[in-house]
Amino acid sequence: MSNNPFYVQSAGNPAQPAIVFLHGAGLSSRQWTPQLAALAADFYCLAPDLPEQGQTPGPFDLQAAVEGVVALIRAKVPTDKAHVVGLSLGGAVALEVLRQHPDCVESLLVTGTSGPLSPMLGRVMIWSAALGKLMPPAWLANAAIKQFGLETHRELVYDDLLRAGEPGFNRRVAQGLIMHHLPEQSAVPLLVLVGGKETAAAKAAARGPLSHIPGATGRLVPGVGHVWNLQAPDLFNTVVRAWVTQSPLPATLQSLS
Repeated sequence: MSNNPFYVQSAGNPAQPAIVFLHGAGLSSRQWTPQLAALAADFYCLAPDLPEQGQTPGPFDLQAAVEGVVALIRAKVPTDKAHVVGLSLGGAVALEVLRQHPDCVESLLVTGTSGPLSPMLGRVMIWSAALGKLMPPAWLANAAIKQFGLETHRELVYDDLLRAGEPGFNRRVAQGLIMHHLPEQSAVPLLVLVGGKETAAAKAAARGPLSHIPGATGRLVPGVGHVWNLQAPDLFNTVVRAWVTQSPLPATLQSLS
């Protein structure tokens, strides 16, 4: 694998503390446009396209994603260590980076993610993707935009979502999540978040990493859904800034226990 296998968007000065942003399944680094714009004055921001998404070729493979993120940190960050922020699938990749290469992680923030996917849920995900093949890609993209409340950010997600319903891609993501493992322990500061408007199942799943990893901090974010870095970018940026600088989190966040 090359030292830089992914397409990467970057912003900021490499001399500043580095933050690596890992996007959700079927999206791309474009998801992090508001974060790169707002945080580049104080941080070196790196947002890769994970395999088979955005401008990075596939196929998707969880281990390849992990190795690519580690290679990115070692190639681009002078200290070989970065703060990592992951949403959904990006959170699973981030947790695997922490498990396998904790020396590369300064702190970790994950939102809308969970522990390993059970084989049964993985099969349901694969079957659902296969059924989705019966629907036009544009209909599926528009349905996802409506579901996640992203109408005002359509230009950042629509083209990616057009490609996200491909059954083969979703099968590979499901297989990767089945193989996913949580760290048994970590000295790295870990913040686990979930949106208050996410499903009860998503909230229960978020408690998996929180209960499994001693010392992790959990918070529920009221009034937001799954892709809340776009729904509430100012709040998201405030939370990221607070966590990576180890400052107090916004008082509006609620305990997740």
